[in-house]
Amino acid sequence: ETVCNADTFKIDLIVNGETKTCEFDGEKIAMSDEYHVVCPRFATVCPNLVCPSSCAGQGECMWVEDIPYCKCFDSGLDSANCDDMPPGPRSGTQSDPGSTDNETVILSELLKCAGTGDMGAIRTCAIDVINNSDLDESTKSDLAACEYEEGSLEILA
Repeated sequence: ETVCNADTFKIDLIVNGETKTCEFDGEKIAMSDEYHVVCPRFATVCPNLVCPSSCAGQGECMWVEDIPYCKCFDSGLDSANCDDMPPGPRSGTQSDPGSTDNETVILSELLKCAGTGDMGAIRTCAIDVINNSDLDESTKSDLAACEYEEGSLEILA
């Protein structure tokens, strides 16, 4: 049996009444001299504990920590899954303390590009937003490096 432990953010394996804890994804745990169990991905077995509801489309799942968390677009929001606000791009500043008002404006404008039509129009809109921003030239160049892949456009940051 597998149990999602919300207190430790780990998976507990229960076999023949004995509990073993998965310390990390892919860990091999000896259950006896004869066999071992490979711990599954925590995010696969316990999706409700990892960025619940994919941050409700109102934030970004931050995988840089041992326990992934939602960084909500609205810095005043502190819910686990950013779900207590209506859908749509957020105004105001981001949760990231290094964020600036200018970055927020640029992000807001880039989000608007998504509704401009086909991939070519989206790319053109994104490049216009970047070029018309007051970022340094090196940052503009990095942001404008776009890739097409299977009908999607990724603006590299």
